[in-house]
Amino acid sequence: MGRSAIGRQPRNRQSWSKSLATTRRVPRQARGERRIAAILEAAAQVFYEVGFDAATTGLIAQRAHTAIGSLYDFFPNKQAIAQRLSEQFCADLRALVEGILTDQLVRVPVSQLVDDIIDPLVEYHQTHPGFEALWLQSQGDPRLARIYQDLTETLITKTAWIIARRYTKSDKASILRASQICITTTRTLLSLAGDRLGLDSQIIAELKIMIRAYLEAVFGSESENSYDQKH
Repeated sequence: MGRSAIGRQPRNRQSWSKSLATTRRVPRQARGERRIAAILEAAAQVFYEVGFDAATTGLIAQRAHTAIGSLYDFFPNKQAIAQRLSEQFCADLRALVEGILTDQLVRVPVSQLVDDIIDPLVEYHQTHPGFEALWLQSQGDPRLARIYQDLTETLITKTAWIIARRYTKSDKASILRASQICITTTRTLLSLAGDRLGLDSQIIAELKIMIRAYLEAVFGSESENSYDQKH
């Protein structure tokens, strides 16, 4: 990965502003916007409760308290709903990451670094039903896969940027590899921990232990590092 990905903070992309492209027609009134919001909220609940494969547009319409015809006014099928939800989830997480991975993390102890990154991701995971179901579904759907792959690359790039600022003597290959391992481990154990309020707190605690130990094993303990506290 070149300097643009590690040596400086990456810029936001603009593709997320196009999320309405997945709808059949764009709502022209507030009532239509509310109906779309209700459909998406209902779909997230249904995907969470029964999984993507078992979910149907009929179930989603019923949960949204709307006629199936009204749902089809905006979405031709459940795949279009899933795509729109995935865009929304990933846009949320991109914004969340922009707020988390800042210069402040360059100066904090590694234990706080891990807490400050993982805790907001856990909270989002808990409060957004359907996210995990769609993330898993994306593995077999090229359209969804592109959306989630873009999010993963953003997480890896921004985490690498923080690591590079903290451990200035490390080479780019080591930084990128460490970032990929941290993000992949976090995603895997969040999936293992469960979903929503049922997240296994012990798995989250052990995830943090793993990430802290890994960073210290690769880059040395805090006492061994001389990253610039004033940077």
